[in-house]
Amino acid sequence: MGTARALWALFTLLCAGMTALWGSVGTLALLCVLLLLPLLQLAGGLLCRKNLSLTVECPVSGWQGEPLSVTVAAENGSILPIWGLSLSVTAENALTGETEKTPLRLTLPPRGRRQVTLTLDGQYAGLLRITAARARLYDS
Repeated sequence: MGTARALWALFTLLCAGMTALWGSVGTLALLCVLLLLPLLQLAGGLLCRKNLSLTVECPVSGWQGEPLSVTVAAENGSILPIWGLSLSVTAENALTGETEKTPLRLTLPPRGRRQVTLTLDGQYAGLLRITAARARLYDS
């Protein structure tokens, strides 16, 4: 992601310099497109964020010593792909306060759905609270 931003800045400076030196209409148009590109990416990210849905499914009960299977499903309702979705799934034992965090990174096609099945340790018993939090969208 840093390389793409550095290349964007380099091309923007080159187009600005060429426009200032020669006053070409083509380089001015290219400079305008390069300056509008971050705003278009922001608008696309907001559109995707609005149409994103996450669900966490797990069994109602589990046994101590046996692994627990948790399914996280992400659905993209927009016409744009999501190139990077990162979130963390947290399993918290409400009785002892122990927590286990598992980071996830997904890509979602336009109007598509992805499911990821996680296996949590079997050391947890009692009342479990499983959440998916801090979902972030990335442009690359």
